[in-house]
Amino acid sequence: MAYDEPRDIKIKIEETDYTMIHSWFGDHYHKVDSITETDGEGNKVNYDIVVVKTSPFMMVHWAMQYGTAVEIIDEDIREKIREELKEMWEKYGC
Repeated sequence: MAYDEPRDIKIKIEETDYTMIHSWFGDHYHKVDSITETDGEGNKVNYDIVVVKTSPFMMVHWAMQYGTAVEIIDEDIREKIREELKEMWEKYGC
């Protein structure tokens, strides 16, 4: 359920992890860039930057569900994710 106007949102995913993107967004995404980064163990990891057009409100909660597998590039949405995480921390602690 979304209450705001859909817009383009960039997501960083491993180049092998398109299943969740396709499951949620069907064919309504497109790749705009590729990058290679080094993980904590020194291994090279290839990522794609994809754009989906969707609700920013929905994207916050979608990212909370898939947060260990994706990274949202949009700074406004990242800030809303931080706010959600803070509220969850206050509710559940560690």
